[in-house]
Amino acid sequence: MSDLLSHPFLSRRNIVQELDKIPYIIIDIETTGLYPEKSEIIEIGAIKTDGLNAVDVFTTLIEPEAEIPKEIEALTGISQEMTLGKPRAKQALSELLSFIKNDVLVAHNSDFDIPFIKHHLQKHLKKDISNKALCTMKIARAVVPGIKSYKLHTLAEHLGVQVMNRHRAMGDAETTYHVWTKLIEVLSSKDIKTLEKAERFMQPAQI
Repeated sequence: MSDLLSHPFLSRRNIVQELDKIPYIIIDIETTGLYPEKSEIIEIGAIKTDGLNAVDVFTTLIEPEAEIPKEIEALTGISQEMTLGKPRAKQALSELLSFIKNDVLVAHNSDFDIPFIKHHLQKHLKKDISNKALCTMKIARAVVPGIKSYKLHTLAEHLGVQVMNRHRAMGDAETTYHVWTKLIEVLSSKDIKTLEKAERFMQPAQI
């Protein structure tokens, strides 16, 4: 049998991606509604890590095409005036693409955030992403049973993570980041230490 080390393009396939060493993008968005086809993204917050350590951030408000609904303003605190003069979706999403590159995405309730981002990338840039994605909600349901609710703030409080600036993209991204580092510890204690094993919790939802 030939030595895999002499064929780097083959040996790369055998590299084990350890959860505490993978570059991640912890991401959260605020939107004008629940449905990507009818709603806009008005804020993005993202944290880049080199494993467990945060190394960079990306955050921006986005000036929407339509008026921000009053109930969204009441929930997020983001007013129409706050978004005036901020980047439009096309510019903000282009900058987001440059920030996330091919890193693994981590979101709380990724079935909301990721399809929303994908829809608007197609709409404004005619582009798609194929990044792997992990959902802290799905993983927590599997490995931290018995919580009355798996909403971000409830899970965070259960794990001893301080919740600040709720319903703002950067605040929720920061909370998700701390929750994810706690979940990595829980996963490790259950001998789930690689991306491949963690990805099993994402089935059948993949991006």
